[in-house]
Amino acid sequence: MAAAPRSAPAVPLPSVTFDGTKYREWSTMLEVYLESQRLWGHLTGSSPCPVVSDRPVDPAFGEDGAPPTAEAMDAYLHAIDQYVAEMGEYEDWRVEEARAKQILLASMKVEFAMDLTGLPSTQAMWERAQVLYQPHSYALLTFILELASSLRQQDSSVDHFYRQLANVWSQLDSLEPAYCRNCACCGLHREHEGVLCLHQFLGRLRQEFEQLRAKLLARSPLPSQVEAVTLVRAEEIRLQGVLSSPSTILAALTATLPPTAPAANSVSAPAVGSTSQTGIAAALYCNYCKARTHNIEQ
Repeated sequence: MAAAPRSAPAVPLPSVTFDGTKYREWSTMLEVYLESQRLWGHLTGSSPCPVVSDRPVDPAFGEDGAPPTAEAMDAYLHAIDQYVAEMGEYEDWRVEEARAKQILLASMKVEFAMDLTGLPSTQAMWERAQVLYQPHSYALLTFILELASSLRQQDSSVDHFYRQLANVWSQLDSLEPAYCRNCACCGLHREHEGVLCLHQFLGRLRQEFEQLRAKLLARSPLPSQVEAVTLVRAEEIRLQGVLSSPSTILAALTATLPPTAPAANSVSAPAVGSTSQTGIAAALYCNYCKARTHNIEQ
């Protein structure tokens, strides 16, 4: 009698859903999830289907109808035990194969999963998905270069904008052909790439960093990326403090006020010896702070 397969614990499906445009993120998340469930080998082929031997034939009786010998019965029982163990491993593998197939198909949209359901194994489905949906390196390179050329700081903070650029640079590095990275030529290549990245970062900042940008690019030697990001971040904090100061806000509000007629807001000096304090108080009135000790021009 074959051993019952071990029941697999219920596990949640991965939250990522493959939509055909984020192949790398999808495959990485899927690999991490299936590795945690010890199912990744079903996709890669490192967990092949166990081989099950044919069921042992019952031992033959003697010519005179005598029962099988003790040696024949021992060999038969040993073969039966081996067959039962192999069937148990096979049933366990089938359960894990079904789970791996379910996770793989559930992580994809229906239109993608329907292209794979007719294949015989999870490994065949995975290999087919790689052929169909893995982006070509040149197509991916074109996409990343277009993304890099469109990045600008706009309303982002300095830190957020630099992280966006660093992510693009990392993806471009992963698509570069392999080189030794140890010789002098490779050192010059990395130095040149660092200068290009520094110019990309500084050249795509907002207009208020123009003065600092010119100062950093005029330095010899040029600052490192870490130093440039640190200085730009400090300038961002300084500008935020300047823009939030009361004097700056008052100047901005005064600049937006509509122009007033000089006759209405200006007053001539009172005559010497005049005691008409009421007339002076009426003439000195500030339209901004509502005080009667000065006018808005003063």
